[in-house]
Amino acid sequence: MQKLIVFSLVLLALTTVSAAQPVVDYLNINADVNNGYAITTVEEKLTNPLDTPSDDEFKFLIPEAAFISGFTLIIDGKEYNADVLPKEEAKQKFEQAASQGKSAGLLETKTQNLFSYSLSFEPRQSIIVRLKYEQAVKKSLGKYEYALFLRKTDEAHTVNDISVNLNISSVNDITTLETPGFSGASKKYLSTTKGQVKYSANALPDKDLTVVYTTNNPPLNGTL
Repeated sequence: MQKLIVFSLVLLALTTVSAAQPVVDYLNINADVNNGYAITTVEEKLTNPLDTPSDDEFKFLIPEAAFISGFTLIIDGKEYNADVLPKEEAKQKFEQAASQGKSAGLLETKTQNLFSYSLSFEPRQSIIVRLKYEQAVKKSLGKYEYALFLRKTDEAHTVNDISVNLNISSVNDITTLETPGFSGASKKYLSTTKGQVKYSANALPDKDLTVVYTTNNPPLNGTL
């Protein structure tokens, strides 16, 4: 069975019809923040519970300053990396694959920081979606601020298992590490220059997760 995945970063309106929504088995978010630069990987497992093919659309919010650096589908244990195609060609390939009952995925831009991916499932099939984006972490008045938009990530689907793992490393000592206004997240100093924030729940929270941390000032001669 051929598999198809296409990747389009242009504004494209798609409508999908599904007899029943696929199930979100889990949503895992892992982020590494190294000296103020963050690489975030979002992995979501989705399952079609029907005995017939199904299409659906999922959404994920990213910070406005971030950019998508990877989009992968994992189908039957095999990874399929995205191709960047013109919007009409991407749309045509996705619709052609979906009409033939093949597994397919299409990533598109809805607004500046809202991405959606359309998936075509075979009967009783599970698909893992892996989305990676990168950004320079916002710094203001000596504080670094990293945000995850969890509250309105995908309001159309129920997420029964969500986990967040954020690792922070800095060439300078980390002096404070907080998640203001967000309860349930655990914070840990792994060393003087490394910190970690974790969160897990059986539903999406009603607030976004913002991690704020500060570091010692660099030496007068700077760092390379």
